[in-house]
Amino acid sequence: MQKHQLYIDRLRIRHLKLLEMIESHDSLRTIAEVLNTSQPALSQLVRDLENAFAASLVNRSARGVSLTPAGRLALQRVRQAVAAIDHLSEELEVGNIPVLRIGTNPVLLHDEAFPTAFANMYAEGATLRYKISSARERLMVQALEDGEIDCYLGIVNWDKMPAQAAFNLSYESLGRTPLTIICNRDHPLLARDPLMASELLEWQWALQPDGSYHRNLLENAFRSLDLQTPDPVVEVSADPFALVQIIARTDMLSCIPDTTIARLASDGLVRRLSPSDLKIEASNIQFVTLSQNRNFEPLNQLYGHLKATFAGNAGKARN
Repeated sequence: MQKHQLYIDRLRIRHLKLLEMIESHDSLRTIAEVLNTSQPALSQLVRDLENAFAASLVNRSARGVSLTPAGRLALQRVRQAVAAIDHLSEELEVGNIPVLRIGTNPVLLHDEAFPTAFANMYAEGATLRYKISSARERLMVQALEDGEIDCYLGIVNWDKMPAQAAFNLSYESLGRTPLTIICNRDHPLLARDPLMASELLEWQWALQPDGSYHRNLLENAFRSLDLQTPDPVVEVSADPFALVQIIARTDMLSCIPDTTIARLASDGLVRRLSPSDLKIEASNIQFVTLSQNRNFEPLNQLYGHLKATFAGNAGKARN
């Protein structure tokens, strides 16, 4: 057995949590006061960590302490490990029932595929508990990396994903969701036949923030026609239903996933616009988890049901 493996076997939870304390504080003296221990004892914990991982994890200077690049990588892994231990403790407290912690975005919470997959798992007698949280992509991916959720269902802008983060993730495509341009039910553009993309630029827009995944797809569609991209007068970073409410009450235009407006359109709140020359790429809905969690059977069950449900919905749409 290698020497540093002996040090790894001696590590305890307090060693792992120390890295997070160093990130939050720049002084071992301050950390010692918070933990009610001595500074020499903390220095020994740092040496234990560095011996275990055979790497320099902490920079020491007259200004205090900070994590090295290796230390920041170790912290990322440590957060996952500590979160896994806390999660296991919670599961054991409720009778050994696995708890799936699922992160998603607001759009998918209103998609038919999401509740259908849960209903099918329940019908098969799956013994699971679920915790579902919803936020924007960046926050959900960060929660996944930190071990706070087990999987994320939604869009991922891989072009903006740090290389190290992408390397740690396992992902599968569930299916594609069309993007649709919407207007209010009395909008003058509804009478245009045929409707051209250039005509859309004569109106004001309400869109997601600059650089967001769906907005990028919309802008790419306009650029492919050598047209200017819509310049929104309103940007909304919250639930896309907020955009629907704005469009229903103004003459503005917007572009959101078709699943968001399916029910609202049938109720007459908003209407779809279909320019004959504008082709917007559908957004790719993905199932993302940490690579080391990919063999967790409850996750595989959920993925299987989601994949089947998305495929079934796509078949209905084609028919």
